[in-house]
Amino acid sequence: MDATRSIRCLLLATALAGASLLVSACYPRPHKFTSSPEVSGVLLRGGLPVSGARVLIAHTRGDDGNYCRDGSVVALTTEDGRFHIGAHTNLHLFTSVLNAPKDVGQMTSVCFDLPQRPTLGVLLLSPSDRETSYVLSCDLESPPREYKQQVIWPKDKWGICGNGS
Repeated sequence: MDATRSIRCLLLATALAGASLLVSACYPRPHKFTSSPEVSGVLLRGGLPVSGARVLIAHTRGDDGNYCRDGSVVALTTEDGRFHIGAHTNLHLFTSVLNAPKDVGQMTSVCFDLPQRPTLGVLLLSPSDRETSYVLSCDLESPPREYKQQVIWPKDKWGICGNGS
């Protein structure tokens, strides 16, 4: 009987230690969360700079095909068409190891608010556990580019930006 009781105690202690580790891993604590990456680039129309265009950042799933909906103005293009958007980082409470900061991506739309309508520049899927940066070259008259991240986007979800030099 003593051996059985010792084994039960050992199993209970092991289970409690495992539960303790699991609970401590899930302990809710704030982590640095990057909701928008750093983005810089140039906006052109047929190779000529577009000045004074409002640059928007949006975080929408775009279920209706409008990735610029509810965008916030974060910059204006300069006389030479250049723009710069700093990374936006804050603290976010993660409460589960299944939703760890390193596993969470953030989709960001970079849009240009033009007199006709907001125009999608690019969709960026960035890691949220660290800051990243992108350099873009966007031409309003360029053929649209398709962006893929393990998904083929329909043609109405194409943007006008590519990698800048």
